[in-house]
Amino acid sequence: MAKKFKNLAAELEYEHIQELKAKNESAFLVKDTEDSKVYLKILNRGEQLFYQENDRAFICEISLPHNVVFIETIKKWNTGTKLTPQEKEEVINNIQRFFKNNYNTDINFT
Repeated sequence: MAKKFKNLAAELEYEHIQELKAKNESAFLVKDTEDSKVYLKILNRGEQLFYQENDRAFICEISLPHNVVFIETIKKWNTGTKLTPQEKEEVINNIQRFFKNNYNTDINFT
């Protein structure tokens, strides 16, 4: 059974995420534990961030020149399930660690 989408934009984003997940060798490995592998990659001239944890992923909006992640765009996984408050907190921690370790900058969330 094919996955149903509410609009073309949602379908294109899903396909883009699937492509990024399949070719994540160009992404940064941020966390590698027995339970979890987390990859991040900056997209579209610093306007979006790809986040993958194991087999789930999403793309959120950022402004790299201003060191900002728009937290309201961190909503749901590509599976359609919403992030729990605990997952969102872990995502934020991983994003902060990514920017601190790779770009030596503190990222802000708004």
